[in-house]
Amino acid sequence: MIGMTARIGKSWLWILLLADTVLVIGLGVATGAGRGLGSPAVAAAVAGFVVLATVVTGVEIRRRRRQQLAAYRELHARRGEGPGQRPWGLPGKLGPAELGLLADRDRGALLGVIAWLRAAGALVSHPRHPQQQVAAGAAPNDRLAAVLVRVAAGPDNLYLPGLSPLRHHGPERPAAIDKELAALRERLKAQGLLRDIDVSDEFTPRPWHTPWPVAVVALGLVAAPLVLLADGGLTAAAVLLTVAGMLTWTGRPITLPEHRGAVSPDGEWVLVEARRRHDRSSNDPRAIGVTVALFGDDALEDTDPELHEIVRNRNFYQFSADSLTDNGV
Repeated sequence: MIGMTARIGKSWLWILLLADTVLVIGLGVATGAGRGLGSPAVAAAVAGFVVLATVVTGVEIRRRRRQQLAAYRELHARRGEGPGQRPWGLPGKLGPAELGLLADRDRGALLGVIAWLRAAGALVSHPRHPQQQVAAGAAPNDRLAAVLVRVAAGPDNLYLPGLSPLRHHGPERPAAIDKELAALRERLKAQGLLRDIDVSDEFTPRPWHTPWPVAVVALGLVAAPLVLLADGGLTAAAVLLTVAGMLTWTGRPITLPEHRGAVSPDGEWVLVEARRRHDRSSNDPRAIGVTVALFGDDALEDTDPELHEIVRNRNFYQFSADSLTDNGV
């Protein structure tokens, strides 16, 4: 029964509720039972149904929370698994792209490399449109840097608001940038600094965690027309409102904040060591990019005020896709 109810989509139950509501209204108009209160026995039965629905809804919500907490604990345990050997030589060898991706995902990698390229003179702002970066020199020896300079040398230049893959600002991010970011993630995984954490098999989102909410909703859909004929419109409306409340508060799938691409314990150690060892006062262009990659917007304000102004005005890829989704954007 659980497997059967798991396949019943919430949208179908909303459709049935709407159809049932139309049926109740039609019966009320046809029979003149659109108002009034009937026998105490029917009213007591409806009150019992409301209590039953409330209890089942509470149990379902509590069960969902327990399963979600279990999923969080499993993610935390898997994130903590590691070989226990520190990659001692890596903190000083990684560049802005690698350190930025570890510190702030795609946004950190892009911002660190762009700050590096601007400090090196390979990118400059368009004279009339500062949101666009124009290629002004050769790219340093870095794969992501080379892709960004190549895009900036194209007819559309490097359009900073367009770096978001969510297309909130203008055109879609160029496929060449997405391809290089994916390759960068694979290299970090090969070094043990980034790792996939996927618990989708163990915690597959399901619309229903027990069969009881579906059974109660089905009971309410059948009972509403009968209550209307026996007792009038007010008690039937109470049944339908209770069913709508159950559909609103139950049937939400288990959601996980992060399924893949988590920074490993070794990756966290590399970030701590890189921040500890890095000289923020260096004027070397690569060092400036590393500073921005490691320390984010605060460092950007000191090293590149113009680019910081673009970021501050939300004309750059501000947030990760996961955080935007979590906040309902």
